Amino acid sequence: YGEETEVTVSVQENYLLVYPVVVSSKIAEKYDAYDENDKEKRASQRAVFMEEEDCEIKSGKILCPMRFRKKVGLNNGDEAVIVGTNRSFEVWPRGLFEEVYGVIES
Repeated sequence: YGEETEVTVSVQENYLLVYPVVVSSKIAEKYDAYDENDKEKRASQRAVFMEEEDCEIKSGKILCPMRFRKKVGLNNGDEAVIVGTNRSFEVWPRGLFEEVYGVIES
């Protein structure tokens, strides 16, 4: 996707999902096509966008809001696991990732 200066960060149940803003725009376009009176689609849209924010990349670091990190249990100084998934990646607290998927060999 080139030299991105921002990415979209979305809070999921156990991790942060990070993807290029261009992907976020495509997701938003998909939801724009929905009937706003469809309660199920509105609930889905709310779930997707309620805990999402475009975040700046500065000096190779994603400037993610502290409230997002706290929601998934990532505090300053904690180890994180980064898992690539096609056009995005996930950022997990290491301990939680190992609970779900097993211990990571160093």
